[in-house]
Amino acid sequence: MSKTRYERRRAHREAVSAVVFTACIVVACGLPNWVEWLL
Repeated sequence: MSKTRYERRRAHREAVSAVVFTACIVVACGLPNWVEWLL
């Protein structure tokens, strides 16, 4: 096996954190428009 369990888990965590970070930026940028649209 080329990767150990720890390395795979760390890579998975980094990928998840990157997705969460991107989602937070999208929400922060789009939130005013969403509030305006909902209200």
